[in-house]
Amino acid sequence: MATFTVERTYLVPVFQHVVVEATSAEEAMRVALDDDNWDSSKLDYNACRAEFVSGAWEGGVAYGGRALPVPTEFQEASRSGDADGL
Repeated sequence: MATFTVERTYLVPVFQHVVVEATSAEEAMRVALDDDNWDSSKLDYNACRAEFVSGAWEGGVAYGGRALPVPTEFQEASRSGDADGL
């Protein structure tokens, strides 16, 4: 029997409420996106995406063996509507 290392991933959105004074909503949104201070951010576990395979290798070490192609059915785009296990 062969040994493989499979890297599985799920993405957790990070959100932040930013209070901005601006002359318009568009300006407020622009200012909020330009702000790089994420100290008050929170993880939104209720909005996690489905898990997917982000890498696979022969052997028992990630990035240590020959990298294997990940079939489409296990990639993120194919599993976006499947939130099993999360």
